[in-house]
Amino acid sequence: MQKKYGRSCEIKYIFIYLRYINIMSKVYVKKPKPRLSSGGISRYSGLNKYESFQLEVKCLQLLEQHYVCTCGHGVSNYHFPRIIDTDKGQLRITMTWAGETIKDLIDKHTPFTIPDKDKQINCIFDNLQRAGVYHIDMHTSGKNLCLANKETLALIDFDIARYRVDDKLKPSNFQIKKRASSYKHPSYRGVCLEKIRQII
Repeated sequence: MQKKYGRSCEIKYIFIYLRYINIMSKVYVKKPKPRLSSGGISRYSGLNKYESFQLEVKCLQLLEQHYVCTCGHGVSNYHFPRIIDTDKGQLRITMTWAGETIKDLIDKHTPFTIPDKDKQINCIFDNLQRAGVYHIDMHTSGKNLCLANKETLALIDFDIARYRVDDKLKPSNFQIKKRASSYKHPSYRGVCLEKIRQII
């Protein structure tokens, strides 16, 4: 039987993510800190809450459409969250559970090892390239990298990202372009790999 969690929250703007552990064992709700400045626009992406919702949904859809696992570890667990359901009215995305974040594992002093780490990381970035998706919110804290079943790496949180359509990158507003520019040298993959090496 699934646990029920209270719905009251004083945060004006949140995304609610329902991640299912082993499909049926339990459900929990992730409530990120508010990212909006005055006027309802994100101080990090320059997008409003609906645009951020649409961006994350679009990126996850593209990743699922073009997904191919080449490392063998992302076949059953997957290297990205999978959308189960969306609610545009509530701006809610229900998605598969991607595991505990590396940040949480480190903060709790939980020992962990990542089998075939380099192969898994390359598989993640091969899939990003194949889908034309650019995650531009990589953190050296490890809060956007997860480990499922003590085995599978997964990349999460695509509300600050870009995707390619007809050789054009979207979104193309100032804040997103400025953030993306820091990922260009020496290359997108190179910058991300350097950040990941500081984590694991």
